[in-house]
Amino acid sequence: GEGLVPSVVVGEKVLFATPGWPKPALRAWALESATPAAEPKLLWEQPKNVPMMPTSVLANGLLFTVSEKGFAAALDPTTGKPAW
Repeated sequence: GEGLVPSVVVGEKVLFATPGWPKPALRAWALESATPAAEPKLLWEQPKNVPMMPTSVLANGLLFTVSEKGFAAALDPTTGKPAW
């Protein structure tokens, strides 16, 4: 069926995305490579309170997310660890 998906977020040579089914998780991939065709390296993934429709925002050195259930978080974009 059809469904809404959040947009990817790119900043600081990292791509953030929330691929959903079958294992939803917020994931971060490093885009830094000497070879443009190289596969991005997975830096971290966060499987809790994954925003499946809202798009995350990268601002002021943090990745901000809000899930459909209203859980808000600010994550360290380099580690995925919660700042709050």
